[in-house]
Amino acid sequence: MDGRDGNDTVSYLFATAGVTVALNTSAQQATGGSGLDTLKGTENLTGSQFADTLTGNKNANVLNGGSGNDTLSGGAGDDVLIGGSGADTLIGGTGADRYVFNNSNETGLGGLRDIINGFKAAEGDKLDLTGFDARPDAFVFIGNAAFSANNTGELRFADGVLYGNLDDNIGADFEIQLTGVQSLQAADIIV
Repeated sequence: MDGRDGNDTVSYLFATAGVTVALNTSAQQATGGSGLDTLKGTENLTGSQFADTLTGNKNANVLNGGSGNDTLSGGAGDDVLIGGSGADTLIGGTGADRYVFNNSNETGLGGLRDIINGFKAAEGDKLDLTGFDARPDAFVFIGNAAFSANNTGELRFADGVLYGNLDDNIGADFEIQLTGVQSLQAADIIV
């Protein structure tokens, strides 16, 4: 496929198994669940319902893993990485990358949480949680403080993990691990 001009997306939504696809090569690729593909001039990828490995290039890419335990690697450029459901690994690379989480079902607790490698606030990276329902309002970032009973929509960051509380208990409802990140600010999160 030659995307040429414009903004093009190749979708593997109907692949029968997980795919491995890279935008940083124009050589023929054995993608796995979808056979042999040659991609040129393509900016964006959508994965399958299985465990996929999607790799971007030096341009701004949108990589959407879909279902499954996916690995998304944006490379250079201002990328948008959407893991989807499953325990995903998201790697932004250089550039101002946006890590999008559309609801709490897209990341779990403990071993089921998504992992972000290479999050760099200094480069403009952002966590996008605008798709979440924090009942009734947007999230409030409380640093590393403990969750408060009877408060909904709190986010806390401790030990390299962002914890989110959607209801009025004091336990986390979802977690996102930011490997190597020592501190996180409210400005790093879009709510």
